[in-house]
Amino acid sequence: APGPRRAGATRLAAAAEQVTVPLETGTKATLSLTRRLPMGTQFHVIKANLPLGLRIAQMEGERQVEDGTFYVQEVMAGGAVAFGEADIRVGDVVHGVTTSMAGQKGAIETHVACQDVDELSQAIIGNDDGSVVVVVERADGTGGTGMEWMIDIARSF
Repeated sequence: APGPRRAGATRLAAAAEQVTVPLETGTKATLSLTRRLPMGTQFHVIKANLPLGLRIAQMEGERQVEDGTFYVQEVMAGGAVAFGEADIRVGDVVHGVTTSMAGQKGAIETHVACQDVDELSQAIIGNDDGSVVVVVERADGTGGTGMEWMIDIARSF
């Protein structure tokens, strides 16, 4: 059974989409995801080796974006993303990750299964085989660059 719904988890005109996540040996999982960014966006399913080298944070008090939304705050040196092995970008919203549970690889919806960044980090490093599949939401280039909210955050400091 899914965990408790977060405050503000329902959004007007936001329909869940089914996103397929490849697991090990030809198996797959399907996540039911709802977009969290306010403009034209796409879901991207990205496989990468660990460590990713990402600093992930949660949005709070950001216009048009639900509080608690996990996003990539920084790409750090030395990880798979910095080495160009995986196309994960600053500003991407992290919707899903694979993790290993009792020896089986599965996929979780981050905004349902994880209360905070520590829980999300534990899920990512819990991939016993050293690789993770990450589902991100990214602005697709229509209706702006997709980074406007980050520019707004920068202006607020």
